[in-house]
Amino acid sequence: SKNFTTMKVAHSPEFGMIRVIDNALTEGLQQNSKELGRARGMYVQDSFSGVNLLMVLTVIFQAGEHSGSTLCLQGQDGRKQREI
Repeated sequence: SKNFTTMKVAHSPEFGMIRVIDNALTEGLQQNSKELGRARGMYVQDSFSGVNLLMVLTVIFQAGEHSGSTLCLQGQDGRKQREI
């Protein structure tokens, strides 16, 4: 479906899963909140335990005070449960 915001592009049973993301960044939590930009990037399962994720993300501001700006982030997330 063209409405997906996350797509698995590579998968291994134990190591190396890759997902690519393109998520709306909104002013609030409500579905009708104003969209301020996009969060685009990927996360990679980079440990044999299957818990750790390497995240690479570009925030693209398309409205508001920072419209036209980008913010690039990279980091690791080792939590067993997460909301991304």
